[in-house]
Amino acid sequence: MVPYLMVSLVGEQPVPNLLPPRYEKVDKVLFVYTDRTKSVYQRVKPLLECETDGCEVPPYEMQTIRDTLCQRIVASGIDRHHVVFNLTGGTKPMAFAAYGLATQFGSPFVYLQSEGGRSVLFRFSFAGGNEVSVQKVELPALITIDDYLRVHLGRYIEAGAKGRFEALVGEALEPAVDELKSGVDYEGRLEIDLVLRCGNQVGIAEVKGGRRADKSGIDQLVAAADPRFLGTYVHRFWIVAASPSRGNLELARAHHIDVIQIPSGLGSFLSDEDRQTLIGTVRRHLVGTA
Repeated sequence: MVPYLMVSLVGEQPVPNLLPPRYEKVDKVLFVYTDRTKSVYQRVKPLLECETDGCEVPPYEMQTIRDTLCQRIVASGIDRHHVVFNLTGGTKPMAFAAYGLATQFGSPFVYLQSEGGRSVLFRFSFAGGNEVSVQKVELPALITIDDYLRVHLGRYIEAGAKGRFEALVGEALEPAVDELKSGVDYEGRLEIDLVLRCGNQVGIAEVKGGRRADKSGIDQLVAAADPRFLGTYVHRFWIVAASPSRGNLELARAHHIDVIQIPSGLGSFLSDEDRQTLIGTVRRHLVGTA
C-alpha cells in the first residue's frame, strides 16, 4: 500500500490538527509549527496512532516556509501525489506557502470548519491544470473528552460532582450527550464543573445552586476559554438555580455564555420543564438541534 503524508499547519487551536489526520487515516503527519505553537504540536503528537514528525518555521517568512516544506517532503521519500496539506491552522503566510506547494505538486488540501454543532471537512483536489474540485464531508465523532482535555491541557484530574445541584444537572444531561465528565481540575489553576461532548463538539458548564448567582461562574468560564486553556471555540454554559442579576446576564451575553436558569434546582429535584430546557439548550449548541 502506498503511504500517505499529511502536512499539517499548527495554530493555537489543537483540534484542527487532530481530526483531519484521524479521518484521512494517513500514514504519517508532518506538523509545521512556530516557536509559539510548538507546545500545541507536542500535545497533539501523542494522541495520533500514525507516525509523526515536526519542523519549526518562521511564522511570516513565506519563501523560507515553502523551501523548508519542500525539502522535508522530498526527504520523506513519499510521492508528491500522495501528500495532502491541512491548511486549517498556522499563520496566513504559512497557509499561502503550503497552498503554493499544493498547487505545484497537484496535491489535495483540506480545511476544517467547526460551527453550529458540526465539524465539516472540505477537501480540495486539482482535477487538471488549476481546476479545483471540492468534496464536503461532515465528520463522524473522532474524539473523546479525554482527547480534548489532553490536547489542550495535558494532565488533569476528574474529581466528580461537588454538590447536590451539580449532581442533578449531570444526571439530567448524561443521557442526552455522548459523554460527560464532572469536576475537572487542571493543576488547581482551572476548575470546571461539567465537560460535555456531542460528536466532536465540546462544551463546559459552571453549575451554581443556592439563592445567589454571582459572577464567579462567569469569570471561571471566561478563564477556561482562554487560548492557554480550552480555547475560544469551546461552548460555554452557566447553569444556575437562582435568577442572575441583569448586569450578570448582560456580562454573560457579552462573553457569548449561554445562561440556563433552573428554578426547580432550589428544591430537591429538577422539574420536567426545567430538564427539557436544560437538555434542549445544551443540544441546540452542541448538536445544532434540540
